[in-house]
Amino acid sequence: MADIRIDQLTDAIANAVRKYTEDVSEAIDHKVDEVAENMRATAAADAPKRTGKYAKGFKVTKQGGRRYVWNKKDHRRVHLLEFGHAKRAAGAFKPSRISDRPMTGTLGNWRTA
Repeated sequence: MADIRIDQLTDAIANAVRKYTEDVSEAIDHKVDEVAENMRATAAADAPKRTGKYAKGFKVTKQGGRRYVWNKKDHRRVHLLEFGHAKRAAGAFKPSRISDRPMTGTLGNWRTA
């Protein structure tokens, strides 16, 4: 370690803590981006594959420190496929196997304030 005079000690400690905080913050942001991208890829892979347009619509959006995985092109259809819906004729459409619920379950029960 470099020789630091006593009057410079507080500045050196503050700089070291600032650098550490920046490094940790960058590592967390990188990991959050990685997890969001994995969730997007999983949602696209599990999507129904009639034409492939629905799967291509999944995107990751950054807002503040959060990442949102959503379907940019068919965001209304996600809810219908996940929870099912009534048909025009009698009966109901059963929910599909796609869902973001299993993916959020793999992340654990932590939330950000």
